[in-house]
Amino acid sequence: MTDDFELLDHDLEAELVSYYNEIEDGAVVEYQLSDEMKSELKSGNDSFADKSLHAEGGSKVVSKIKDLRTSRSVAIAELKMGFTEAQAERFLHEARITAALEHPNIVPIYDIGLNKYGKPFFTMKFLKDQSLRRVIKELRVNNPEYVNKYSLAILLDIFVKVCEAVSFAHSKGVVHLDLKPANIMIGDY
Repeated sequence: MTDDFELLDHDLEAELVSYYNEIEDGAVVEYQLSDEMKSELKSGNDSFADKSLHAEGGSKVVSKIKDLRTSRSVAIAELKMGFTEAQAERFLHEARITAALEHPNIVPIYDIGLNKYGKPFFTMKFLKDQSLRRVIKELRVNNPEYVNKYSLAILLDIFVKVCEAVSFAHSKGVVHLDLKPANIMIGDY
């Protein structure tokens, strides 16, 4: 039985090596990253590009930005200018708490850090959809597009998903201190 496991381990090792090496004329050659890929993946604050303002709140700004490491659009949240050390600490603490809440109805946090000027930031999934506040506003004025899209059944489903996310956070000892329609993003799923 041990021989079978050793054979399996050897086969697995050979398969993994094949992912990281290329064979040319029978010789194993290590795979080299292109200069472009190295540039995109290097650490530091220059791993983002194409920044554009997406939303602004009381103390922070959220921008859409391209993460050059993953080659995808993400949201980056930053404190507005003139923040205090206590605000920066609270901002980063909240980002860490959110990052620990892995749930389908809670926005995932990808990265947390300080930029080259010492300004705190965190990146998260970019949500291009709209807030529940906007949906409610459009329903109040009987916007036909919203009336057709957001039936009572859909709105109840949204409500249940919000309750599930809040319940999950509560089970982890986390209480959301600013839960309101403007802070609830609605997507197709």
